[in-house]
Amino acid sequence: MPDGRSIDYIDILDEYHSIHGLKNYYLDKSFRTFYGRTADGMVEQLYEIDTIGDLFRFEFIKMVEHDIFIKKCKNCERFFISMRRVDAEYCNRVYGDTQKRCNEIGAMLRYEKKVAENPVWEAYKKAYRRFNSRTRTKNMTQAEFLQWSELAVKRRDECLAGELPFDEYVAWFEQGRVRKPRQKPPAPL
Repeated sequence: MPDGRSIDYIDILDEYHSIHGLKNYYLDKSFRTFYGRTADGMVEQLYEIDTIGDLFRFEFIKMVEHDIFIKKCKNCERFFISMRRVDAEYCNRVYGDTQKRCNEIGAMLRYEKKVAENPVWEAYKKAYRRFNSRTRTKNMTQAEFLQWSELAVKRRDECLAGELPFDEYVAWFEQGRVRKPRQKPPAPL
């Protein structure tokens, strides 16, 4: 086996069989093999597979041998095999009616869901956008924004950990906020 990742699959399978009192281990049964010629004349080792269980076992063994891992997409929750990156979290399927793939929009949808479910993240996102727009309108330098951003992340993490009350957290974001008075529309004649 090339590395420890392959062994994990087999250890888990063996443990499952021993817990459930199964006498025959999944990988103990050998395949019937023979040698034959392919269409291009090459001699290859071929396997005789009689049952669907043998087919699954054969595929599983080959996946372990070649370090192919099945993952669950964090967006659509369907299984996939990562082809390019070992650490991929999203599949390459089109997601719903969006006409975009999970790997294109998955991280954004997960972030938006996290923000919608947690008022701490929502307050942070609003304040971040507000202060970032100040850099675009030249009311704040990029260095001042980066300094504020580091402190804002620290405050956000403190609030998420319960060390800082939510009211103080929101009040800190409101400090220095410039609000323009709204003009009332003229009264109808």
